[in-house]
Amino acid sequence: MKPKEYEIKTLEDIANCVNVSNIENFLEGFSDGLRQYVKLIELSREMLKSNNKKYKNTDLIKYKQLTYIDDNKQDNEIKII
Repeated sequence: MKPKEYEIKTLEDIANCVNVSNIENFLEGFSDGLRQYVKLIELSREMLKSNNKKYKNTDLIKYKQLTYIDDNKQDNEIKII
């Protein structure tokens, strides 16, 4: 059976995809995805030699939505788009 995919653009989308059985896996995948995003921001700032905060993170790398793939595994995928 194909895992369920959730397109997440708002907090409401998160509220509608999590439940008792997937909340821990979602949170782990979400935090991993955010950590990867923050690393990309750090690298971008280093490349631009712009560690000051005159640019917002999303000015450097867009982060409009993510896809949560609920496959009942602890290593659930979070794709940042």
